[in-house]
Amino acid sequence: MADDTVRAIVGVTGPEAAASPFAAAALPAEHTKALGNAGVDALKEFVRGGGSLVLLDHSTALAAERFGVPVRNPIAGLSDKEFFVPGSSLRVHMDPSQPLAYGMPKQTTVVFFESVAFDINNSNANDQISVVARYHDRDLLRSGWLDGEKHLVQMPALLDVGYGKGRIALIGFRAQNRAQAYGTFKVLFNALYQAGAVTAPGAS
Repeated sequence: MADDTVRAIVGVTGPEAAASPFAAAALPAEHTKALGNAGVDALKEFVRGGGSLVLLDHSTALAAERFGVPVRNPIAGLSDKEFFVPGSSLRVHMDPSQPLAYGMPKQTTVVFFESVAFDINNSNANDQISVVARYHDRDLLRSGWLDGEKHLVQMPALLDVGYGKGRIALIGFRAQNRAQAYGTFKVLFNALYQAGAVTAPGAS
């Protein structure tokens, strides 16, 4: 799922629907459909049964809010005066031993466009969460603007989460950013490859 809010992904009903950006834009009905609660439930069952879900940037909130994954975005409540990254290249440390980072260098640059980070809450599900990439502990900025670096240092940027028999990839940065971020395409491709790398019944 591309960068979007949970509200836009799941949809709204009742009085809120009339105030939605889709309604205000007077878009055709076929272009305003969302998952709805039934769609979210079906998606959960798909992942629990062995499917993979890839979430980009703000759509990662779906995992926390609707799938019960024990993570939060620690920079979500900060004001622009406290933290401001309007579209910049930031330095991260990758763990290439993990499937989502196969083929990536240990240090790389990601596109952060008012994006997200992760804080993992203590829970019984912690052993199902792998941190694949973290922001560095200093000198994060490679290009652009970064105010409030202290709020982002060493925070997880990419998570691989086991969910039932399936997996959820939480990519907290713009891995594709309008087909421009060539350096992190591999993260997205790895997530898609992992989704298809399921051993067939009877195979060794």
